[in-house]
Amino acid sequence: MVQDQERVPLDLVASIYEAALEPSQWDGVLEAVQSVLRADSGLLYLEDLQAMEASFQVLQGVDPKRLQDYFRHYIRLNPAFRYRQHKPLGTVTVSHKVLADREFARTEFYQDYLRTLGRFYTMGGHIAQEPGRIAVFSLQRSKREGPFEDADQARLRALFPHLRRAFQIGRQLADAEAERHAMLALLERIPTGVVLLDERRCVVFLNRRADSILAAGDGLVMTSQGLQAIDPKLQPVLERLIHSAVETGASRGTSAGGALSLPSVAGRESCQVLVTPLRMERVRVDLGRERICAALFLQLRDTQPALSEDVLRDLFGLTPAESRVAVALVHGRKPDEIAAESETSRFTVRAQLSAIYEKLGVHRQAEVVQRVLSSPAVLADRNGHSTDEN
Repeated sequence: MVQDQERVPLDLVASIYEAALEPSQWDGVLEAVQSVLRADSGLLYLEDLQAMEASFQVLQGVDPKRLQDYFRHYIRLNPAFRYRQHKPLGTVTVSHKVLADREFARTEFYQDYLRTLGRFYTMGGHIAQEPGRIAVFSLQRSKREGPFEDADQARLRALFPHLRRAFQIGRQLADAEAERHAMLALLERIPTGVVLLDERRCVVFLNRRADSILAAGDGLVMTSQGLQAIDPKLQPVLERLIHSAVETGASRGTSAGGALSLPSVAGRESCQVLVTPLRMERVRVDLGRERICAALFLQLRDTQPALSEDVLRDLFGLTPAESRVAVALVHGRKPDEIAAESETSRFTVRAQLSAIYEKLGVHRQAEVVQRVLSSPAVLADRNGHSTDEN
């Protein structure tokens, strides 16, 4: 094994791990491995064995269009692929040892696929395996270049532990990034303002709702010193709540947080603030290197939720007219007001209200409001689009 490793350029090993951090560098890695092992083309891909397509692929010297044919049909006809399925993960195989050249030349895989690419010999193996998916690293040569020799196989075998580990690291980082983006998208859909603070009590994230509240100066603003209450008398209270919540989130305190109402200087609606710790062992919130320790939830007191009538119809089976009545109720309208605004009779509105009660399984107007506000309808705007599209 030591002899094998001595044949591997150290700068190539370094570039393999750099590709784990920056996936675009896999192209350079594949090209370098091809050069070291005198291959005409190379592949690195993650194949979904059920969907018969690659969710990740890096190509050198291979037509991407022809590769799709491989994923959809020829992969299962490849003698080397079938052979590797019964070998330990990371086994490096060469095609001429799996099947003799004369026999291989008669296979459908060669005649209908590999021959059209001008390739004959292959070398590679499976570098990772997940449920229903498998990652493959493979090199190809033309028949004129001759088969991959034992020395080539030894050099790739020395590289394989690095390729496997780097690919696994890259997948873990990609999964973490996908989780991060999903978390941020979820926070953007919440109709409440959300502000996340790190261990230094610095703001590391705020959703668009929080940004609009802070920009308007409705009781709370963002300054170079951090979050500031418009009313200076309430600033110490806000700072105390933030400090205790961060300390608890950092496992140095036991405060459960708190809430306060911050009136606007201009006399507009007040901003209601809930400050709460985020214990990392309970809630996984990661925006990078910052350790998220606390969150502020902001809501203007008299803000009416944006509701989609289409979403209400889908959720509760309401008619268009009933959906309009339900939205009006949530916005504080009384049945008589709804009738006047919609130019219908009070009897019609009351009949619609009775139908709403039945479909929502409630008996009072207040229960309609509670049922609607606790449903996913608050995550969509009046046009039926999700709030993160605004």
